[in-house]
Amino acid sequence: MKAVTKDGREVECAEVREHDHGVMLYDGDDRQVGYVPYDGLKHVVRTRLPVSSSSLRSVGYDEEAGALELAFHSGGVYRYESVAEETYEELLRASSRGRYFHDNIRGEYDYRRIL
Repeated sequence: MKAVTKDGREVECAEVREHDHGVMLYDGDDRQVGYVPYDGLKHVVRTRLPVSSSSLRSVGYDEEAGALELAFHSGGVYRYESVAEETYEELLRASSRGRYFHDNIRGEYDYRRIL
């Protein structure tokens, strides 16, 4: 998920919690990664959906950026760039999402760890 500020900054996080006059942003290990006051917050985007998979915890797709986000049970959230929406949809429909990832995504796209 990410918080988008009114000035266009995007802050990646695993969880958003309301705080006195804004939202606190936390990573997957419950460490604070940011704070955005309500008057500076444009919106929060929940970018990943939980999935049934032995390797993937959640998946999501950012249509504007053409980016696929994958959270793994083993830890870490990764963002894969220049992924077609069709690939995301095929991943969701796959009988084995882990196998689909290994056969069609891993090693095929540039990526970075975001959490």
